Formats: sequence, structure tokens, C-alpha cells
Amino acid sequence: MSIRLGILGIGSMGRHHVRNARATAGVELVALADPGGDRFGFAGDLPVLGGVEELIEVGIDAAIIAAPTAHHEAGRPVRARTRLV
Repeated sequence: MSIRLGILGIGSMGRHHVRNARATAGVELVALADPGGDRFGFAGDLPVLGGVEELIEVGIDAAIIAAPTAHHEAGRPVRARTRLV
């Protein structure tokens, strides 16, 4: 069984999380979310969603919040609806 992972924020730090998630056994990276879209081309074939609510709707088990510190509160709906891993 794999963990269905989403990543919120695909800027400078998010790209590292994308790379690491793709290389981690037992992790299925299912979607990325960033209100600015895939500005740097890190998504590849992954869907890029507009925000956290859409990320939850695709059925993730866990999320990495890779947004700037000032925006971490945007992850509150993820923490409230998914289990912490």
C-alpha cells in the first residue's frame, strides 16, 4: 500500500519535495497545488491544481506544505481532513 501524497506549493522548495517524493518507495505523488500554476515546469505529467481544496478532493492521504512561511495557514484544511504521517 502506498501513501497518496499531494504537495502544496511548487516554487523553489516545492521542487525538492517533488523530486524526493518521486524517488521514495511507498509514495504515490498524485497532484500538486499552487495558485500560481507550474511556473517553473516541475509538474511533468502531474495535475497542477489551484489550491488546497482541490488537492483534498483528489483523495490524498498526506500533504507537504511547501509554501512560503507566511502562507502555511493555507494547509489548515489539509491537516483537518487527512491523517498526519
